[in-house]
Amino acid sequence: MFFNKLAIFASTLSLLVTLSLGAVCAQQTASSNLSGEINDAEPVQKSNEKSSDHGFSTSDFLPPDRKGTIKSEADAKVAVKVVINVPHNFEAINEFTVYPYPMLPPRQKQQVKGLPETEKNGLRNMLITSGYTQRTQTLRAYPYGGWRWQYAYKAALRRSGLGSPHVLSEMYTWTDEMMPYIKPECIRLNLAEKERMRLYRRAKEDYDETRVDSETESVRKGLFPVDVQIQKFDGKQTRFGTMKLLPGSWWLVGTHKVSGLTYYWNLPIVIDADEPPKTIELTEANAMVIEGAW
Repeated sequence: MFFNKLAIFASTLSLLVTLSLGAVCAQQTASSNLSGEINDAEPVQKSNEKSSDHGFSTSDFLPPDRKGTIKSEADAKVAVKVVINVPHNFEAINEFTVYPYPMLPPRQKQQVKGLPETEKNGLRNMLITSGYTQRTQTLRAYPYGGWRWQYAYKAALRRSGLGSPHVLSEMYTWTDEMMPYIKPECIRLNLAEKERMRLYRRAKEDYDETRVDSETESVRKGLFPVDVQIQKFDGKQTRFGTMKLLPGSWWLVGTHKVSGLTYYWNLPIVIDADEPPKTIELTEANAMVIEGAW
């Protein structure tokens, strides 16, 4: 009697284990079907079977006689050369990127002061200092008066043909004769800085007004930022950079840092289809911000 009960208990236990395992397998199969891992309508491909999908593009939907007229993305790109043409490029650190949407200009760390245009504002004293007092004190990175003053002084000296005074008795006469030449140079450089500030404010306005729409449109067209590879001559002198861009509107943004000076450019570029190789020249005139001994 005892053995009969034991056999019935073992049979019942075996049946319960079998039902439990079946329920677990059914649950796993249902979970896999929901996650897309197993599809009864599409059997799993065996390892020795080859796929017939070799990839396609939108040109596959064109008639056969027109498929060859569609350019690939690599063929559609235009070669662009960036030439950095500034007087100061020794041991420069460069970072340049081309964006398919406008970028916000950097916050200016210092306010560029205007050069003196009259004797009352100190023009005569600066002329005396550069022509006689500190004539022999030449500092490469931080010259007296900044580089804008040095440009004005050297240009006025060339136009006047007077040379520099050699004795104290010549200094005041020389200064009087130099004043008509140095004043126009200072006025010209001050006007250039006002134009630079106007471009800076315009760039900020363009960023605020068009950045969102431009970025959305660039994503739709498949346009993304492109780094510019800057080359150097003899490892020290910056010369140029190269890149390839798809047709569209771009903004060349970057900095050129040397001892005592930092240049920042933010130039809009338009690349047309089938355009020949393009050259962009970066100068002190089209730099949006120049900081340091300027």
